Amino acid sequence: MRINETMHRASSSARKHHETETSLMQTMSLSIHTDHEIRKQAEMIFNELGLTLPTAIDIFLRASVRAKGMPFALSLDDAAGETRLAIEEGRRLADDPNVKGYKNMADLKAALEA
Repeated sequence: MRINETMHRASSSARKHHETETSLMQTMSLSIHTDHEIRKQAEMIFNELGLTLPTAIDIFLRASVRAKGMPFALSLDDAAGETRLAIEEGRRLADDPNVKGYKNMADLKAALEA
Protein backbone atom coordinates (compact mmCIF):
# COMPACT_ATOMS: atom_id res chain seq x y z
CA MET A 1 0.00 0.00 0.00
CA ARG A 2 2.88 2.34 0.74
CA ILE A 3 4.29 1.99 -2.81
CA ASN A 4 0.93 2.83 -4.38
CA GLU A 5 0.57 5.96 -2.23
CA THR A 6 4.07 7.13 -3.25
CA MET A 7 3.37 6.43 -6.93
CA HIS A 8 0.02 8.25 -6.70
CA ARG A 9 1.67 11.30 -5.09
CA ALA A 10 4.42 11.36 -7.74
CA SER A 11 1.87 11.02 -10.53
CA SER A 12 -0.31 13.73 -8.99
CA SER A 13 2.69 16.04 -8.62
CA ALA A 14 3.76 15.50 -12.24
CA ARG A 15 0.22 16.15 -13.43
CA LYS A 16 0.03 19.42 -11.45
CA HIS A 17 3.42 20.50 -12.85
CA HIS A 18 2.22 19.77 -16.41
CA GLU A 19 -1.06 21.63 -15.86
CA THR A 20 0.83 24.65 -14.49
CA GLU A 21 3.31 24.53 -17.37
CA THR A 22 0.49 24.24 -19.92
CA SER A 23 -1.47 27.12 -18.42
CA LEU A 24 1.63 29.34 -18.65
CA MET A 25 1.99 28.79 -22.42
CA GLN A 26 0.60 31.75 -24.27
CA THR A 27 -0.96 31.32 -27.68
CA MET A 28 -1.55 33.86 -30.39
CA SER A 29 -3.53 34.03 -33.57
CA LEU A 30 -1.63 33.75 -36.88
CA SER A 31 -3.08 34.94 -40.17
CA ILE A 32 -1.50 33.84 -43.45
CA HIS A 33 -2.40 34.24 -47.09
CA THR A 34 -1.99 31.17 -49.28
CA ASP A 35 -3.31 29.67 -52.48
CA HIS A 36 -6.83 28.29 -51.92
CA GLU A 37 -6.21 25.04 -53.84
CA ILE A 38 -2.94 24.35 -51.98
CA ARG A 39 -4.72 24.91 -48.66
CA LYS A 40 -7.48 22.44 -49.61
CA GLN A 41 -4.95 19.80 -50.69
CA ALA A 42 -2.88 20.28 -47.52
CA GLU A 43 -5.98 20.06 -45.31
CA MET A 44 -6.98 16.77 -46.97
CA ILE A 45 -3.51 15.32 -46.30
CA PHE A 46 -3.44 16.55 -42.70
CA ASN A 47 -6.97 15.24 -42.08
CA GLU A 48 -5.83 11.79 -43.22
CA LEU A 49 -2.99 12.09 -40.70
CA GLY A 50 -5.46 13.07 -37.98
CA LEU A 51 -4.20 16.67 -37.85
CA THR A 52 -5.84 20.03 -38.29
CA LEU A 53 -4.17 22.72 -40.39
CA PRO A 54 -3.34 24.84 -37.31
CA THR A 55 -1.76 21.79 -35.63
CA ALA A 56 0.31 21.05 -38.77
CA ILE A 57 1.48 24.68 -38.92
CA ASP A 58 2.39 24.54 -35.22
CA ILE A 59 4.42 21.37 -35.86
CA PHE A 60 6.21 23.13 -38.73
CA LEU A 61 7.02 26.15 -36.55
CA ARG A 62 8.32 23.97 -33.71
CA ALA A 63 10.45 21.94 -36.13
CA SER A 64 11.86 25.20 -37.54
CA VAL A 65 12.81 26.37 -34.05
CA ARG A 66 14.39 23.01 -33.25
CA ALA A 67 16.34 23.01 -36.57
CA LYS A 68 17.19 26.72 -36.21
CA GLY A 69 16.09 27.07 -39.85
CA MET A 70 13.88 25.36 -42.35
CA PRO A 71 13.10 21.83 -41.13
CA PHE A 72 13.81 20.41 -44.59
CA ALA A 73 16.37 20.95 -47.33
CA LEU A 74 15.70 23.66 -49.87
CA SER A 75 16.87 22.88 -53.38
CA LEU A 76 16.37 23.99 -56.93
CA ASP A 77 14.37 21.67 -59.14
CA ASP A 78 15.74 19.98 -62.28
CA ALA A 79 14.32 22.68 -64.55
CA ALA A 80 16.76 25.16 -63.01
CA GLY A 81 19.63 22.78 -63.83
CA GLU A 82 18.38 22.45 -67.40
CA THR A 83 18.17 26.23 -67.70
CA ARG A 84 21.73 26.58 -66.45
CA LEU A 85 22.93 24.03 -69.03
CA ALA A 86 21.03 25.81 -71.81
CA ILE A 87 22.63 29.13 -70.87
CA GLU A 88 26.08 27.52 -70.87
CA GLU A 89 25.40 25.99 -74.31
CA GLY A 90 24.25 29.38 -75.63
CA ARG A 91 27.44 31.01 -74.39
CA ARG A 92 29.59 28.29 -76.02
CA LEU A 93 27.75 28.75 -79.32
CA ALA A 94 28.08 32.54 -79.12
CA ASP A 95 31.84 32.23 -78.57
CA ASP A 96 32.34 29.56 -81.29
CA PRO A 97 33.74 31.20 -84.47
CA ASN A 98 32.46 28.24 -86.57
CA VAL A 99 28.82 28.98 -85.69
CA LYS A 100 27.13 31.38 -88.12
CA GLY A 101 25.70 34.45 -86.45
CA TYR A 102 23.23 37.04 -87.66
CA LYS A 103 23.42 40.80 -87.17
CA ASN A 104 19.67 41.41 -87.53
CA MET A 105 16.32 39.63 -87.56
CA ALA A 106 15.87 39.97 -91.32
CA ASP A 107 19.06 37.98 -91.99
CA LEU A 108 18.01 35.33 -89.44
CA LYS A 109 14.53 35.04 -90.97
CA ALA A 110 16.00 34.71 -94.46
CA ALA A 111 18.31 31.92 -93.30
CA LEU A 112 15.44 30.07 -91.59
CA GLU A 113 13.22 30.31 -94.69
CA ALA A 114 15.97 29.08 -97.02
